[in-house]
Amino acid sequence: MIRVRILVFAAAVLCQLGVPAWMILQREWTLRDGVRVKFRVEPLDPRDEVLGRHVRFKIPASKVTLEESAETPSLVRAYGVLELDQEGFGRFTAVRNEPPEAGAYLRVQVRREGNSGTVRLPFDRYYLPEDLASIAGAGRKQALRSGKVDAHVTLRVHRGDGVIEGFYVQDTPILDYLKAGAVRNGEQGEMP
Repeated sequence: MIRVRILVFAAAVLCQLGVPAWMILQREWTLRDGVRVKFRVEPLDPRDEVLGRHVRFKIPASKVTLEESAETPSLVRAYGVLELDQEGFGRFTAVRNEPPEAGAYLRVQVRREGNSGTVRLPFDRYYLPEDLASIAGAGRKQALRSGKVDAHVTLRVHRGDGVIEGFYVQDTPILDYLKAGAVRNGEQGEMP
């Protein structure tokens, strides 16, 4: 009886360690082997005591044509096939129920609207290091909140998984953008 309990305990410990380890490995494989894709975004800068300092962003809606024969509910999980332009910016060209055999694709949610649908990505925020986020200048933070800056995220995409690699404002990494505003204005302090 004691051996059974020890085996059950050992199996539970292995599961508790194995699942996070697998998630970390999958993220690292995606970062290492994935295709770099950029998406233009509309940034927001919320302050959330539970989630910490992060930049929420909204990727402009991607409309795609759905297959006529597909009888799907209004919100469905699918695979969005990506096409990249010369600058590396991605757009969805098709949505499939099964992963394609080649090319870049992401697991997405699709909101069906007749024969077309709107693609929604599974992520919408970029987390900033707490100690570095607090040095941002007020003018830069206001510009970021207004949504009137040119911003994009870079992802690594591999076998349907996507990992955010960086967030850029006017082709500058977001932390450098915020630091430059703080230095230029002689500001330093807590983000409002």
